[in-house]
Amino acid sequence: MELNIAVIGCGMIGREHIERIQNRIRGAQVVAVCDVFEEGAKKGAEIAGAG
Repeated sequence: MELNIAVIGCGMIGREHIERIQNRIRGAQVVAVCDVFEEGAKKGAEIAGAG
């Protein structure tokens, strides 16, 4: 089973969540990120990777 996740808020804690989801939860992937600050969203998307 595959679980697609969107993360809202890509500050320090949000980026940690993205990293954990991508690397520790089998079958889960971050497919969308959102942040009020464009730079935060870009950093979150970098961590999430392509896809």
